[in-house]
Amino acid sequence: MCDAMSRTEPEDSARKDAHSALRRALLTFVSGLPQAELARFSEQLELVLAASSAQELSAAAQRLFTAQPSWGYHAPLGLVRAIHHSLSEHTLSSASTVCGVERLVSLQGRKLILLSNHLSFSDAHVLQELLRRGGLEREAERLTVIAGPKVFDDPGRRLGSAAFGLIKTPQSQAYAVGTAALPVREIARLAQASIECASERLELGDVLLIFPEGTRSREQAMQPGLAAVARYFDPDAVLVPVALMGSQHVMTCADDRLRRATVSLQLGEPIEASALEGQYGRSPQRRVDAVCSAIARLLDPEYRGVYAAEG
Repeated sequence: MCDAMSRTEPEDSARKDAHSALRRALLTFVSGLPQAELARFSEQLELVLAASSAQELSAAAQRLFTAQPSWGYHAPLGLVRAIHHSLSEHTLSSASTVCGVERLVSLQGRKLILLSNHLSFSDAHVLQELLRRGGLEREAERLTVIAGPKVFDDPGRRLGSAAFGLIKTPQSQAYAVGTAALPVREIARLAQASIECASERLELGDVLLIFPEGTRSREQAMQPGLAAVARYFDPDAVLVPVALMGSQHVMTCADDRLRRATVSLQLGEPIEASALEGQYGRSPQRRVDAVCSAIARLLDPEYRGVYAAEG
């Protein structure tokens, strides 16, 4: 009996440590919410954490404390997804909308790549939850996001990114953080591995999410799309333009704390990747610009930026 107690005591201690660390990090992350919302979320969070196994808590705590995990694919964690789903009730107002759901419904069974403008580190979370609200539960569950090392710079962001699948990839040299010291040849190798990983996830039925601008817009207006994004355009895939408006208020560029805001999500007309290649040939920049222009046409004028003439 003493041996059994000695085996469980460290496990209990580790569970309590993980529980405490996750609770502290998450409440810091949402400290920008109104006090009433914060109190309600705190109660919900405690229920979710208390119902979680030691293994689930440990996996989430590891994500929290691992500053820069390995390159490539990272699977979502059910515990973090449950927390994120609960949190969305407090960060996305009931006035938030999703339009164009029928376009994804009609594409079920196809390889899907969503391409969105980028306003905030919260964008993937917002998109996932609005897809769910729109009845696209499968697409929300199978979401895999292409993300650069910046996502892992902050404990709250790297924990939050476990709500969906994620492929960590080197960032464009124009915006590089954490990869600038790597040799160019190594960056090219990692980028190619990321593309191959994305192709594998599409084959497995995941829905890929890419932000073609490569970084958030601090002025909310679209920036030029990166030509390298065209390398992810699987010829058998359907590209779906996505327009986000309002997510910059959920998490601002100046402050990583989450807040409550009203967000709109618009899904545009699907584009066959093969047709795009047929139209623009070997010009990756023109193919990416064509998709970015389609995104801009879904946005209000102040969001269109360099693609304003296309709106």
